[in-house]
Amino acid sequence: MAAALVSADFNLTVPGQGPYKLWTYSKFPEAAPKDAQLIEKNPTPVKAPADGFMAVLDTQSGNLAVKPLNGLKGDVNLTDADFSLIGEVQVDVSHDGKPVQAANVSLISGSTTQSKMLDSSLAGKVSFYGVKQGRIEVKVEYVSNGKQATPLQLVSDVGPTRAQPKPVIKAAIADDVATVGLT
Repeated sequence: MAAALVSADFNLTVPGQGPYKLWTYSKFPEAAPKDAQLIEKNPTPVKAPADGFMAVLDTQSGNLAVKPLNGLKGDVNLTDADFSLIGEVQVDVSHDGKPVQAANVSLISGSTTQSKMLDSSLAGKVSFYGVKQGRIEVKVEYVSNGKQATPLQLVSDVGPTRAQPKPVIKAAIADDVATVGLT
Protein backbone atom coordinates (compact mmCIF):
# COMPACT_ATOMS: atom_id res chain seq x y z
CA MET A 1 0.00 0.00 0.00
CA ALA A 2 1.43 3.37 -1.09
CA ALA A 3 1.71 6.23 1.37
CA ALA A 4 -0.47 9.25 0.70
CA LEU A 5 1.26 12.19 -0.92
CA VAL A 6 1.62 14.82 1.81
CA SER A 7 3.78 17.38 0.04
CA ALA A 8 4.58 18.72 -3.39
CA ASP A 9 8.16 19.50 -4.21
CA PHE A 10 8.88 21.41 -7.41
CA ASN A 11 11.15 24.02 -8.96
CA LEU A 12 9.34 27.27 -9.66
CA THR A 13 10.37 29.63 -12.45
CA VAL A 14 8.79 33.08 -12.57
CA PRO A 15 8.86 35.64 -15.41
CA GLY A 16 10.69 38.96 -15.03
CA GLN A 17 12.89 40.32 -12.30
CA GLY A 18 10.60 40.22 -9.30
CA PRO A 19 10.97 39.99 -6.43
CA TYR A 20 8.00 37.70 -5.98
CA LYS A 21 6.26 36.39 -2.86
CA LEU A 22 4.91 32.83 -2.70
CA TRP A 23 2.57 31.19 -0.22
CA THR A 24 0.14 28.29 -0.08
CA TYR A 25 -3.37 28.19 1.31
CA SER A 26 -6.48 26.06 1.51
CA LYS A 27 -8.93 29.00 1.60
CA PHE A 28 -8.43 32.07 -0.58
CA PRO A 29 -6.53 34.67 1.46
CA GLU A 30 -7.68 38.23 2.15
CA ALA A 31 -4.11 39.54 1.99
CA ALA A 32 -0.58 38.36 1.37
CA PRO A 33 0.69 36.71 4.56
CA LYS A 34 3.68 38.28 6.28
CA ASP A 35 5.53 34.95 6.19
CA ALA A 36 5.35 34.52 2.40
CA GLN A 37 8.45 32.98 0.82
CA LEU A 38 10.54 35.52 -1.10
CA ILE A 39 11.54 34.40 -4.60
CA GLU A 40 14.49 36.25 -6.06
CA LYS A 41 16.03 33.74 -8.49
CA ASN A 42 15.02 31.18 -11.08
CA PRO A 43 14.38 28.36 -10.52
CA THR A 44 13.47 28.34 -6.83
CA PRO A 45 12.86 25.03 -5.03
CA VAL A 46 9.44 24.95 -3.36
CA LYS A 47 8.09 22.59 -0.71
CA ALA A 48 4.33 22.80 -0.43
CA PRO A 49 1.37 20.76 0.79
CA ALA A 50 -0.08 18.39 -1.82
CA ASP A 51 -3.52 20.03 -1.69
CA GLY A 52 -4.72 23.59 -1.72
CA PHE A 53 -3.42 26.43 -3.81
CA MET A 54 -0.21 28.32 -4.50
CA ALA A 55 -0.29 32.11 -4.82
CA VAL A 56 2.58 34.07 -6.33
CA LEU A 57 2.59 37.87 -6.08
CA ASP A 58 4.74 39.98 -8.40
CA THR A 59 5.65 42.75 -5.95
CA GLN A 60 6.59 45.21 -8.74
CA SER A 61 3.38 44.98 -10.80
CA GLY A 62 1.04 43.92 -7.98
CA ASN A 63 -0.29 41.09 -10.15
CA LEU A 64 -1.12 37.69 -8.66
CA ALA A 65 -0.98 34.15 -10.06
CA VAL A 66 -2.96 31.34 -8.39
CA LYS A 67 -2.52 27.64 -9.22
CA PRO A 68 -3.90 24.46 -7.64
CA LEU A 69 -1.11 22.49 -5.92
CA ASN A 70 -2.58 19.12 -6.87
CA GLY A 71 -0.31 17.64 -9.55
CA LEU A 72 2.48 20.24 -9.42
CA LYS A 73 5.87 18.53 -9.61
CA GLY A 74 9.18 18.79 -11.40
CA ASP A 75 9.60 22.15 -13.14
CA VAL A 76 6.73 24.64 -12.88
CA ASN A 77 7.05 27.66 -15.15
CA LEU A 78 4.77 30.65 -14.64
CA THR A 79 4.26 33.09 -17.52
CA ASP A 80 3.00 36.67 -17.56
CA ALA A 81 -0.42 35.30 -18.60
CA ASP A 82 -0.65 33.37 -15.29
CA PHE A 83 -0.66 36.69 -13.38
CA SER A 84 -4.29 37.47 -14.27
CA LEU A 85 -5.39 38.76 -10.86
CA ILE A 86 -4.67 42.03 -9.07
CA GLY A 87 -3.11 41.27 -5.70
CA GLU A 88 -4.92 44.06 -3.85
CA VAL A 89 -7.40 46.80 -4.78
CA GLN A 90 -8.13 49.51 -2.24
CA VAL A 91 -11.41 51.45 -2.18
CA ASP A 92 -11.30 54.82 -0.38
CA VAL A 93 -14.78 56.03 0.65
CA SER A 94 -15.07 59.70 1.59
CA HIS A 95 -17.49 62.62 2.03
CA ASP A 96 -16.17 66.19 1.68
CA GLY A 97 -12.63 64.81 1.73
CA LYS A 98 -13.10 63.00 5.05
CA PRO A 99 -13.23 59.20 5.55
CA VAL A 100 -16.75 57.79 5.80
CA GLN A 101 -17.59 56.18 9.14
CA ALA A 102 -19.78 53.28 7.96
CA ALA A 103 -20.78 51.67 4.66
CA ASN A 104 -21.08 48.31 2.95
CA VAL A 105 -18.63 48.17 0.03
CA SER A 106 -18.96 45.55 -2.72
CA LEU A 107 -16.49 44.93 -5.49
CA ILE A 108 -17.52 42.93 -8.57
CA SER A 109 -14.94 41.61 -11.04
CA GLY A 110 -15.96 39.01 -13.59
CA SER A 111 -18.36 36.61 -11.89
CA THR A 112 -16.94 37.25 -8.41
CA THR A 113 -18.41 39.60 -5.82
CA GLN A 114 -16.56 40.47 -2.62
CA SER A 115 -18.19 42.58 0.13
CA LYS A 116 -16.77 44.24 3.21
CA MET A 117 -18.20 46.38 5.98
CA LEU A 118 -16.49 49.71 6.41
CA ASP A 119 -16.38 50.91 10.03
CA SER A 120 -14.72 53.84 11.77
CA SER A 121 -11.57 51.81 12.56
CA LEU A 122 -10.77 51.51 8.83
CA ALA A 123 -10.52 55.28 8.22
CA GLY A 124 -12.57 55.04 5.02
CA LYS A 125 -10.36 52.38 3.39
CA VAL A 126 -11.23 48.77 2.51
CA SER A 127 -9.06 46.35 0.55
CA PHE A 128 -10.05 43.46 -1.70
CA TYR A 129 -7.65 40.68 -2.64
CA GLY A 130 -7.26 38.53 -5.75
CA VAL A 131 -9.37 40.73 -8.03
CA LYS A 132 -9.76 39.78 -11.70
CA GLN A 133 -8.15 42.31 -14.03
CA GLY A 134 -10.39 44.31 -16.34
CA ARG A 135 -13.77 45.84 -15.53
CA ILE A 136 -14.26 46.40 -11.80
CA GLU A 137 -17.57 47.58 -10.39
CA VAL A 138 -17.79 49.14 -6.94
CA LYS A 139 -21.05 49.57 -5.06
CA VAL A 140 -21.17 51.57 -1.81
CA GLU A 141 -24.31 51.23 0.33
CA TYR A 142 -24.71 53.76 3.14
CA VAL A 143 -27.17 55.62 5.36
CA SER A 144 -27.77 59.35 4.96
CA ASN A 145 -29.90 61.34 7.42
CA GLY A 146 -31.16 58.13 9.05
CA LYS A 147 -32.33 56.54 5.79
CA GLN A 148 -30.82 54.02 3.39
CA ALA A 149 -29.51 56.13 0.48
CA THR A 150 -29.30 55.24 -3.19
CA PRO A 151 -26.03 53.26 -3.50
CA LEU A 152 -23.01 54.93 -5.10
CA GLN A 153 -21.88 52.87 -8.10
CA LEU A 154 -18.55 53.23 -9.91
CA VAL A 155 -16.87 51.37 -12.75
CA SER A 156 -13.09 51.20 -13.30
CA ASP A 157 -10.96 49.36 -15.82
CA VAL A 158 -7.78 48.02 -14.21
CA GLY A 159 -5.45 46.11 -16.49
CA PRO A 160 -2.21 44.19 -15.91
CA THR A 161 -0.07 47.31 -16.46
CA ARG A 162 -0.85 50.26 -14.20
CA ALA A 163 0.87 53.15 -12.42
CA GLN A 164 0.40 51.67 -8.94
CA PRO A 165 0.87 47.99 -7.96
CA LYS A 166 -2.07 48.45 -5.55
CA PRO A 167 -4.72 50.46 -7.42
CA VAL A 168 -6.91 52.82 -5.39
CA ILE A 169 -10.51 53.50 -6.40
CA LYS A 170 -11.90 56.70 -4.88
CA ALA A 171 -15.60 56.70 -3.98
CA ALA A 172 -16.79 60.18 -2.99
CA ILE A 173 -20.27 60.27 -1.45
CA ALA A 174 -22.11 63.55 -2.06
CA ASP A 175 -24.94 62.87 0.43
CA ASP A 176 -24.58 63.88 4.06
CA VAL A 177 -23.01 60.92 5.93
CA ALA A 178 -21.10 60.46 9.18
CA THR A 179 -17.33 60.78 8.77
CA VAL A 180 -14.35 59.85 10.89
CA GLY A 181 -12.63 62.76 12.64
CA LEU A 182 -8.90 62.77 11.91
CA THR A 183 -6.58 63.70 14.72
